[in-house]
Amino acid sequence: PVVKKVQYSEIGVERYLFANGLVLNLKQTDFEPNEINVAVLLGAGKLLEPEPGLAMLAERVVRESGVGGLTREQLSAALASFASRVQFQIGEDNFAFFGKGLSAESELLFQLLSTHIQDPAFRPDAYRRSMEKLEQMYGQLQSSVEGAMQLRGERFLAGGNQRYGLISPAALKRLGLAQVENWLAPVFRDAPLEISVVGDFEPAEIVRLAGRYFGGH
Repeated sequence: PVVKKVQYSEIGVERYLFANGLVLNLKQTDFEPNEINVAVLLGAGKLLEPEPGLAMLAERVVRESGVGGLTREQLSAALASFASRVQFQIGEDNFAFFGKGLSAESELLFQLLSTHIQDPAFRPDAYRRSMEKLEQMYGQLQSSVEGAMQLRGERFLAGGNQRYGLISPAALKRLGLAQVENWLAPVFRDAPLEISVVGDFEPAEIVRLAGRYFGGH
């Protein structure tokens, strides 16, 4: 259940606090009629990255893995006739699932977001594809001045700070799938959630969907 509602009239935002700690922010707009955008934020992102470069790999592995019951290809096929899509991103201070779709697909969008968080997948074939793409990216970077700056210059100019620039190709190869899962799985399972919804929607319906799909997280 919702235990508190806060109105921010000056910016047109409503905030709902749920009994389990879930925070839901709503802002209705008419910039894109019949469309809805949802952001689910959790955890601390790169701030607590266990190994340099792991966020770069983990982001790709999650995107390539689909969900627990469906591979990426199966999920794409299941969604072929719908507009709703979900993307995962690791930021400097949070993990984020971003969803976008038609207002009429709001429940589907919430189902997708909750499934990505509550039934994640970390597939070996997704790890292999991610490593192959990263190796290709490194090869392209090594052939340009701008790429060399990313590979070596940024970290050098930051005094060796591991949060800047890219790790070496050798260090990348030492990162394994188990490290990705061990880092992300507990966050997806336990971290408090903050959901922000912007677009053309009925507030009461979004509050209902948030409570149904995330109220027990």
